[in-house]
Amino acid sequence: MRNFAILYFWRAEKVGLSHGSGSLKDVEYGILGAFKRRIKIRLIHQIGNRKNIIMKKFRLVTIVILSLIMQSCHTEEKQLTESQEKELIASAQEIVLKVFEYSNNLNFEKGLEHYSEASGSYYITDGIMHSLDELKKEYREIGPSVERLHNTIESWNAQLVSKDVVNFTLPVHLKLKLAGIPEFEGQLIWTGTVQNQKEGWKIIQSHESWLNCAEIAAALIPENEKPE
Repeated sequence: MRNFAILYFWRAEKVGLSHGSGSLKDVEYGILGAFKRRIKIRLIHQIGNRKNIIMKKFRLVTIVILSLIMQSCHTEEKQLTESQEKELIASAQEIVLKVFEYSNNLNFEKGLEHYSEASGSYYITDGIMHSLDELKKEYREIGPSVERLHNTIESWNAQLVSKDVVNFTLPVHLKLKLAGIPEFEGQLIWTGTVQNQKEGWKIIQSHESWLNCAEIAAALIPENEKPE
């Protein structure tokens, strides 16, 4: 009522009632028109606010739906059957087995063809981290001195990380004969990550850990170089 009274006197003054001009009907029409305009403005604002609320709710619902779809796709990717998981592991395992077979046949360069050349791939042997090029160089240098080598994988321990990545942790029994040095037998743990890339499965990381480093270091020293 307070706002309406202010509007009444303001409108009356505009039509000249306070100065003796105009009629009461003019004032009433003026007040009614102003009141209608105000109601119209309020309705426009309310409609605009409702549209904004509806649009915000629509955006929120859309985001929730998209999130559910993405989660569903992610869940479907993880929900492989047991046979599918075994098939993927077996496929990756073939590559690792080939590498060990090439190594047993002293064909180190051929085995390294199954290693990734990516700049972010590194391979650790004897506590030293190598790129693939460095690993190839090391095998070229030591290769001629290897007379016999046999790796026996004692058990296969695989972890399927995703449909494109498999981790292996393998206990290996090794027999190694270098020129001028008695044959050595020892144990090591080989771990590797195999990734399915465009050209097939590739080893993207590997690590060899000897169970007794001091023992193998002493065994691989030539007899004429050992301290008396």
